[in-house]
Amino acid sequence: MQWLDDLEFDQDNLRYTLEQYLDEYRFIQAQVDRVTDRLKELSMHSAYKSNYNRITACKGVGFITAMTYLLELGEVLRFSSAAKFVAYLGMTPSQHSSGEHVRLGHITREGNSHIRKVLVESAWTVIRYDPLLRDKYNRIVAKGTNGKKAIVAVARSLAIRLRRCIIDEVVYDMSICK
Repeated sequence: MQWLDDLEFDQDNLRYTLEQYLDEYRFIQAQVDRVTDRLKELSMHSAYKSNYNRITACKGVGFITAMTYLLELGEVLRFSSAAKFVAYLGMTPSQHSSGEHVRLGHITREGNSHIRKVLVESAWTVIRYDPLLRDKYNRIVAKGTNGKKAIVAVARSLAIRLRRCIIDEVVYDMSICK
């Protein structure tokens, strides 16, 4: 930033334009800092702290993923089954059926896109540490599916596992997950 501040231009309008961009960047950065500070406060609040600690025990689920998951979901017990839960996240395959033919398509993308995005991002890291989820990813890719579709399947499994940690009030443990 200092280097950009110190740049000199032959034309005043170029300096003015750069200053406008720098002002906007600083404004947005200040907003991000305020939101991050507020999320840190919330992560230590009694309403979130225990669940935050449970799900961040999973390598790959960090601060942003955990708080997005907890704040966007609200009460996970409102979903009576894992199927309803992942349907809310928009991570169930669409279905094109006729008679006896059942064809599954892309995920529905209905529901909460914020949680879906952070789970997919976290899934890329989780597969490096969790052998079961890595095996799932490798099995799907070995069938000829591209890595992006495979990682969405891993993110779906991750979402269900995190939900179980909250419901069962246990810390995420890769060695006992199935």
